[in-house]
Amino acid sequence: GSMTNGEAIRNGIYGDSDEFDADNAAKLQIGTDAANESFNIAGDFTNHGILDASRIESTTVTGSALNDGRAQYQDMTIGETASSTNNGYEKGENLTVEGSHVNTGTSIWNTVDVKQGGSMTSGEAIPEGDKKGNEEGFKPSATTQIGTDDKGEVFNVEGDVTNHGDLDAKKTETTLVA
Repeated sequence: GSMTNGEAIRNGIYGDSDEFDADNAAKLQIGTDAANESFNIAGDFTNHGILDASRIESTTVTGSALNDGRAQYQDMTIGETASSTNNGYEKGENLTVEGSHVNTGTSIWNTVDVKQGGSMTSGEAIPEGDKKGNEEGFKPSATTQIGTDDKGEVFNVEGDVTNHGDLDAKKTETTLVA
């Protein structure tokens, strides 16, 4: 099945933009802080508005998730054959990627674990002739931030990570690349 929160984004004003109309966006809150609540995305889920799943311990994606708006999570696991695409703003505690995670907006996590066979991409491919990240005037197409200076935060890479944007993991306690 499929589910959509809000109307399709118009004019490229995604959830990570200052122009995003949060006051008039559709709002979906999932969970009540009760034990054993979960948010399982087995089909296609699209968020064009504001999604608050931060009261649920775990969000599991075994289908496909698309966020063009703003989304808050605690923990998210993207299964082996699943995908999650963020074009807006997303934030959470722990992200585990066994399938595919693509970010072309703003993605903020305390800990990220890209498992063997999993892939994480930050930003769109940089066209030939455009400025690269080490060149003055580079404008990243995405921001991925991992870590908040808390103890125990890890950026673990056993799978594939591709960065075309701004990937900042300097606040994690540990970065491991297998």
